[in-house]
Amino acid sequence: MKPTHFLTMTILFTALAGVVAAVSAEEPTSEGEMLFVRSVLPMLKTKCIACHGGDRDDIRGELSLLERGAAIAGGESGETSLVPGDKLASSLYLAATRQGDVSAMPPKENDAVDEQQLASLGRWIDVGAPWPDERRIATIRERNELLGDAEEGVQVVTSGGLDGDWTDRRYDPANLWAYQSLGTHVPPHAPETTSTAIDAFIAARQAELGVVAARLADRVTLIRRATFDLIGLPPTLEEICDFTADRRDDAVAFGKVV
Repeated sequence: MKPTHFLTMTILFTALAGVVAAVSAEEPTSEGEMLFVRSVLPMLKTKCIACHGGDRDDIRGELSLLERGAAIAGGESGETSLVPGDKLASSLYLAATRQGDVSAMPPKENDAVDEQQLASLGRWIDVGAPWPDERRIATIRERNELLGDAEEGVQVVTSGGLDGDWTDRRYDPANLWAYQSLGTHVPPHAPETTSTAIDAFIAARQAELGVVAARLADRVTLIRRATFDLIGLPPTLEEICDFTADRRDDAVAFGKVV
């Protein structure tokens, strides 16, 4: 082949590769891909990868979950851990749902995968367990298809995480109370002993739970608590005497102490 022909063929194949990549990028996102990007991949990274791929020199049970082929191949047991199309034959799913003869994963109950992620994992496996590569994942994210619905949580604008799975993660609105605008709330009816609106809310919650509030501290106890909290040392005898001898209103006298 002449050099000019070789150069022409190289250019042609490069152009075709670009066309294939462009066509791939335009392909509609399948349900399985969406489940993987939105739920399965974040679950693998937060619940599994630390032991199964985070350290390539120390992969627990010889099971890597960094890619589809490795997950299908399984680990030291010799059995496949991912059976596309059949979640009940996939030890990955059985371990996450803590059923069957396989060891529960993650081992600690407090780290268990939540019900929503389990549902997504099971559905993802049943539809074929597609595992898009990084370029495809980036394309899916760029399409803003991760907006989802309220049940899947809300996204928060941040300075960015270590990767897209953290940057685009979703949160339960109930856990974002610190970032919500302040509203107007009428304090509930409370005993006469409460002096502020905050006390009224606390008293109402205590009544709901059947919790009896502790008695108000006397001045000696109060000044000891305050000085230990503020400076880490007990009050002097002179400070105690001054506070207990102060005939002004408790709030005014205590304000002076603080």
